Amino acid sequence: KQWYQRRVRGDEVVASTQMCDGIVLFVDAAEGVMLNTERVLKHAIQEKMAVTLCINKIDRLILELKIPPADCYLKLRQLVDEVNALVTLYGSENILSPLNGNVCFASARYRFCFTLSSFADLYANYYGGFPAKQLASRLWGDIWFNKEKRTFSRNGGSHGGERSFVE
Repeated sequence: KQWYQRRVRGDEVVASTQMCDGIVLFVDAAEGVMLNTERVLKHAIQEKMAVTLCINKIDRLILELKIPPADCYLKLRQLVDEVNALVTLYGSENILSPLNGNVCFASARYRFCFTLSSFADLYANYYGGFPAKQLASRLWGDIWFNKEKRTFSRNGGSHGGERSFVE
């Protein structure tokens, strides 16, 4: 009976993707990529569908697992890299990256979801004085923010400060 239920779910995925132009692939931030997630991703790539990655339950990293914010960034980056390894393995050249706008971060429990662009827009509207697009491009990767100088750098945090995504 369990085999039948799993098979039906697979058939439901195949049937539903025939009616769609793309998929939103949800990955649990704490648990990572699961086997069924890999199967759905493989099918979507075989069908040449657009893929958007949503890393959900990011609240669990800090509140439940008590991971420091700097390490949370590394965990999120590792998840994006893991999904991209699968994307490449299954033959797609469409790399997922928060900088490309095809990765979002969410917490269903606390009812929020954001991309780098949406977060930068929110921040720019609240504080003003700078272009949101430039801020969004500095929120991911090896870029650090120095609070005292209010500057960004690529020097590995040697001038003090946290990664801009964490800050």
